[in-house]
Amino acid sequence: TATPTFNSGNSLHYYVDNTHPAATDTGNPNGSLATPRLTLPAGPWAAGTYIEVHGGSYSLGAALTFTGNGTAASPVFLSGKGTPRPVLSHSGTLTLAGSFFVTEGIDTNERVFWDAASNFVVLRNCEVRDAAQSAVRPNGTNGIVYNSTIHNIGNLVTPDDKHGVTCLAGANGVWIVDNDIYDCSGDGIQFLHAAAEPGPRNIYIGRNTIHNNIENGVDFKTCSGVIVSQNELYNHRIAATSDGTSVLIGSNGLDDQAVNVWIIFNNIHDNDGGIRVESAANGTGGGGPAYLIGNVIRDTANAAIKLDKDGLPVYIVNNTVENADRFLEQSFQQNLDIAAFDNIVVGMTGLDFSGHDVQVEAQTVAN
Repeated sequence: TATPTFNSGNSLHYYVDNTHPAATDTGNPNGSLATPRLTLPAGPWAAGTYIEVHGGSYSLGAALTFTGNGTAASPVFLSGKGTPRPVLSHSGTLTLAGSFFVTEGIDTNERVFWDAASNFVVLRNCEVRDAAQSAVRPNGTNGIVYNSTIHNIGNLVTPDDKHGVTCLAGANGVWIVDNDIYDCSGDGIQFLHAAAEPGPRNIYIGRNTIHNNIENGVDFKTCSGVIVSQNELYNHRIAATSDGTSVLIGSNGLDDQAVNVWIIFNNIHDNDGGIRVESAANGTGGGGPAYLIGNVIRDTANAAIKLDKDGLPVYIVNNTVENADRFLEQSFQQNLDIAAFDNIVVGMTGLDFSGHDVQVEAQTVAN
């Protein structure tokens, strides 16, 4: 959806610039280029509202909600302009609510939630940084996180497991595309511990760059129908709370079901671990299947693909693995169901497991 151009004759258009010498809210409900508003107009904002924000930092206080009641034909825009971006500074949570509501071009220093009833709420071309808590938290239906930079989340000195993007339990139909996510004290993207099934569902994660996080690049607990495609994931290393795996499908035993997760056509490199599948043995419904297809996994200190529990059909097809310790590892579990074919595997170092490229020790292995 293209951003409108400010029109001083439109009663639903607002022009805000707190650095302009003539800026005032007194007798100036909409603002103009010559006489901007000092502050954002009060919400909720009706369909067709366009708020153009220039200037410096806007102190918004504690937790607050922006509500844009747009329609498909008349979205609502909260649009930051200029370099550097205008800063929305707040001490709590910024919640985005309503429908067909686009927030773009802003910089914020705390976490951003989607309201549970939201629909087609978009965060794009933004920077979310220095948040003390997990930063970007889509919810509702058809949420979008696009072309944003999300970084320095949580405490990196004493890591406290805070994530860049965390879909909430009611999220359905979320797109997380073309973002740069790094320096998080937990995972780049994670969802969702101990949530009621199915948890976040129908999630597409595409063309992101996810790197230099303390734990994992992406980490899926309770969820259903997740596609991770054409992302670059790198520099995830062994730490006190992580084995340095870049992509993790599964649970730590909290009955978390990761169902129908597709890891396809990603560039996964320079990590201590490649892809680890862990969810099979938990809960009553069972996780899986998991599809690992068409990925390039290279320069991995340990196993390129590791299977941690049992059950769970896992399909390992058409991947290229180069310069890892071993291609595939699965140890000491039972009833494993693997289909692995048409992979290209070169340059295994074989430092562990007596030099084996493939290490499978399950009692029963299908396929």
